[in-house]
Amino acid sequence: MAPADLKRPVPSLRAAMPAKPGHRAVDDDDPQAKQHKKTSGRGAGEDETLEPPTSPRVRRRLSNAQENASLFGPVVEQGEVIQWMTACHPELLAFGRDLERRGYRTLSSIAFLTDEDLESVEGLQLKQLLMATLSRLRHEIFRM
Repeated sequence: MAPADLKRPVPSLRAAMPAKPGHRAVDDDDPQAKQHKKTSGRGAGEDETLEPPTSPRVRRRLSNAQENASLFGPVVEQGEVIQWMTACHPELLAFGRDLERRGYRTLSSIAFLTDEDLESVEGLQLKQLLMATLSRLRHEIFRM
């Protein structure tokens, strides 16, 4: 190597790396950048509500989501064991609540209930229905 080659400046690795998204220059003409500046510039004491999106498609999706939340909110709070028991038979609602109080919160936790666990269920036909439905539930869990 010639001594002149050794003195040539070597390009820095830093210069070859792309800039981080947060540190790049923002174009003032970009509408998304303007919107981001508006929302991120708000103080803690100001109103936190966002202005409605301009797209009708987005507005429709938001209103559908709000409607679904109001319809299904109580169902979600109820718990899946209670929902499943009620769907199995309306008279099993109290039994489902009892199971959730005892710590059975998921369908996989109730799939292997035995006859001893079902003693609080009233009526032979209801017990048989529940055992048959639990058998189908076990089958579905094993298929997954």
